[in-house]
Amino acid sequence: MSSATPGIFGHRTSRVVVRTTERLAGTEDPEHRQLLRHFVTWHQMRRLRAKAEKAPLGRSRTNHTKQEVTQAGAFLAWLAGQGRAIAQ
Repeated sequence: MSSATPGIFGHRTSRVVVRTTERLAGTEDPEHRQLLRHFVTWHQMRRLRAKAEKAPLGRSRTNHTKQEVTQAGAFLAWLAGQGRAIAQ
């Protein structure tokens, strides 16, 4: 699905895709970017799509999703600052 086209999941889901894409682009570490991309693709977007099939997504749901992605990125940065990686 193109981030410019809402598609069947609605405009809010498209905005989440755009915002998370921007968040991923701002992640300097390529390994962190890949981990976050997998988290967004396989966990966050899958969950949003399932909810969107039942009812329109509300602002709080999409904001919560964006916040979780931000927190996951912060966690990866914190781990790196501690000299650790997610695999350890």
